Amino acid sequence: MLCQPRHLGAVTLAAVLTLPVAGTAPAGTPAAAPHTCSVQQLALSWAGGTAKHGGTGNQDTAIVRVHNKGDKSCTLHGYPNVTLKAKAAHDTETLRHTPRTKPRTVTIAPGTHTTFTLVFLSELNEPAQAIKPNRVDITLPGNSRSTSLDWPWGPVTRQEGATHPGNYVGALGSPLKP
Repeated sequence: MLCQPRHLGAVTLAAVLTLPVAGTAPAGTPAAAPHTCSVQQLALSWAGGTAKHGGTGNQDTAIVRVHNKGDKSCTLHGYPNVTLKAKAAHDTETLRHTPRTKPRTVTIAPGTHTTFTLVFLSELNEPAQAIKPNRVDITLPGNSRSTSLDWPWGPVTRQEGATHPGNYVGALGSPLKP
């Protein structure tokens, strides 16, 4: 029978247990969650819907694409804040969040996108009741800076004071129909 001093066995065992292993996390440790998307790593653009240039007189949709142009995945949760703006700085229409879509966390991998939908009353015959926006300012959840897109669809019926507004915005990553 081979005898080893007890203290040597304990030292050897301690050395083996403290050896670093490259590229692994301790068992049970979750990977780091993606960070909140910043405006700098995203590009916003129009991506379809029912809206037509010049207005339709109907309730229309416009889909906004949120593209991750960065090199890391990131997340967004909730509703974007959306304000239609006319040339006169005080002439605005803020779209409410609709309870018809539930906020969820959306992870956007590099080179991919998510969307959200604007629903609005496209004005055709009653210009006195309309705002004539030339742009839309969008502030994404977790961000304080907004991004502007040109507004190509003509006048929109004002709805900020309505009990059940016809202008609203859906949650990120949730399809929405009027």
